[in-house]
Amino acid sequence: MYACQEDEIQLEPGIVSVQNNSTTPLDIYHKNIDLGDIDYTSAGTVLANSSLDIALSVGYNYQFKAIEFNPEKSEESFIVETILVKPHNETVWLIPQP
Repeated sequence: MYACQEDEIQLEPGIVSVQNNSTTPLDIYHKNIDLGDIDYTSAGTVLANSSLDIALSVGYNYQFKAIEFNPEKSEESFIVETILVKPHNETVWLIPQP
């Protein structure tokens, strides 16, 4: 729970569930594009065939970036998806369903 001054706006949290249906873990990052965030914030790692729930503020557009490291090619690849966070739970499919 955050302490608020009376004149501050309390933001309603929304849960974004990032799904990973690949066979490798993904590092997940996000930024609030409505507020002009330049840098991504790390949200953690979502394991293979798993999901990661992230609490974000409702009513803002967030851009998500998933980075996957391919050890065979020694390179990173990434997928970017932008969503508007809504009051109900939202699911972001960063890796398409097989």
